[in-house]
Amino acid sequence: MARHNTTIKDIAQKLGLSTSTVSRALNDRWEVNEETRKLVLKTAEEMDYHSNPQAVFLATKRSNTIGLVVPELVNSFFSIISSGVQNILKEAGYRLLIMQSNESPEEESENILLLQQFNVDGILLSTTPNCEYNRTLYQKLIDDGLPLIFFNRVCNSIRAPKIVIDNMTLSYRVVKHLLEQGCRQIIHLAGPEGLTITDERKNGYLRALGEFNIPIDKNLIFPTGIFENDGESAINRILDSGLCPDAIFSFNDPVAIGAMKALKKRGVKIPQDVAVAGFSESRSALIIEPNLTTVAQPLTEMGETAARLLLNKLQGKDIGTPTVVLDAKINIRESSLKNN
Repeated sequence: MARHNTTIKDIAQKLGLSTSTVSRALNDRWEVNEETRKLVLKTAEEMDYHSNPQAVFLATKRSNTIGLVVPELVNSFFSIISSGVQNILKEAGYRLLIMQSNESPEEESENILLLQQFNVDGILLSTTPNCEYNRTLYQKLIDDGLPLIFFNRVCNSIRAPKIVIDNMTLSYRVVKHLLEQGCRQIIHLAGPEGLTITDERKNGYLRALGEFNIPIDKNLIFPTGIFENDGESAINRILDSGLCPDAIFSFNDPVAIGAMKALKKRGVKIPQDVAVAGFSESRSALIIEPNLTTVAQPLTEMGETAARLLLNKLQGKDIGTPTVVLDAKINIRESSLKNN
């Protein structure tokens, strides 16, 4: 015999209430008094009631589900941001669907289209390199009325809310620290081309060199990937070419840590021979020896801020298209302290 799934109508009949009252109680609407709400919730639990997402969507045009698209979940960076998002959404009664683009704009497009099929109420997005690839898709989401909020990696050509940090100023301060340590041959492991954060962090590097009257040498700027092995391979190529830097500034921590591993394998002392600094404060920054100088971004706060902004939009508030700039902190550690 087929199992009978409890419906709102079943609960209403048992309690002698209207189906609309039961529905409002289950959705925690203000029109229902506390005594009735508790009775409905207790009865629903006793009758093993589970809501039907499709039915809820048809009735309310809301799925109470938010989509989150991130480039990768291999490192802790985006996992921590995702936890921040979930903290806020769970309190508000929303579910979270997390998709991973694997740094591919094609997969990112597939992720977004799949989230649309699931009737998500809004999308939080950190882009892949070359965000312009999906620019038309981003704009269509907005034109169709689906809230879209960028965080961390953003598409500046799209008018939409963005949650970021001041990448250029923070990078400038890190490179200035290296220069104050006496470094003059600073290699920049610049990350993938096409990312906004890549350009911003490179501009901070160039600004610091200019302030110290260090000539710009484009041969010291090396585009890389985003993972440890990208840092290792970059350093091996650099050392094999005969370059002898006295410092390395990496656009993120995994590449910096890969660089440190390669330097140590080649017998280069850190920081005595080469000072190293990263960006993003990964968990490995305090595991690698010497501990890594880096920029600690407010990852949980970034996720929570993006989620709150999206909820405000869903509640009908006019949030406009703000760019919210969060504070970040530079942690100076042994890897860059040549003067100690």
